[in-house]
Amino acid sequence: MTSKSPSAGPRIVGAAELALTMTLRAESPTALARAIAVLQRRCCRITRIDYRAGVGGHDRLALRVQAPPAHAHCVPSWLSALVDVQQVTSRDCGAGLDRTRPRQQSPMARACL
Repeated sequence: MTSKSPSAGPRIVGAAELALTMTLRAESPTALARAIAVLQRRCCRITRIDYRAGVGGHDRLALRVQAPPAHAHCVPSWLSALVDVQQVTSRDCGAGLDRTRPRQQSPMARACL
């Protein structure tokens, strides 16, 4: 399922544009909802979403989000801290930086929680 919604709300002024790819535990009925809820609560705007269930024993979620610049660097850490999220890879679409967040968190990642 791929979705792009121009009516998702106004663009966040000065927002950081992030491309996120997540690996979720396939048996989890709530992992997808939790990830979207965290982004909503943290004032991120989802501009694109692609969800594939049961790929290689895992579910895959690819998102493009606009995050307020003050906490855009924390988004991968917030998502990797969720139950049933096994890995988060993020790419800053403006700077082209790639980051991979395994399930274990560094002290710096915990500071973003």
